[in-house]
Amino acid sequence: MTAPFRAEFQGAARQLTAHWNWAGNAKVAGFDLRAWGGGNALGLTSGELALAGDATGFSARGSVMPQAWAQALSMRYLKAPTPTAF
Repeated sequence: MTAPFRAEFQGAARQLTAHWNWAGNAKVAGFDLRAWGGGNALGLTSGELALAGDATGFSARGSVMPQAWAQALSMRYLKAPTPTAF
């Protein structure tokens, strides 16, 4: 998938007749909430998710890192004081 985000998906359709369902794992990059009417405060988001779905909906579980948080963590790391030697 390449728009509105990039993703690599590996999974399986576990049943294709009555009570169809599927499950898999995805590596998502460049997920932009603005594509669904969200704001830009978090920036693009990336992460790894376990996905599942059926006729009633879908679910996603895993870890994601918004670009804004990654930048804040990098800035914090760069501004960390140098350890004092004893």
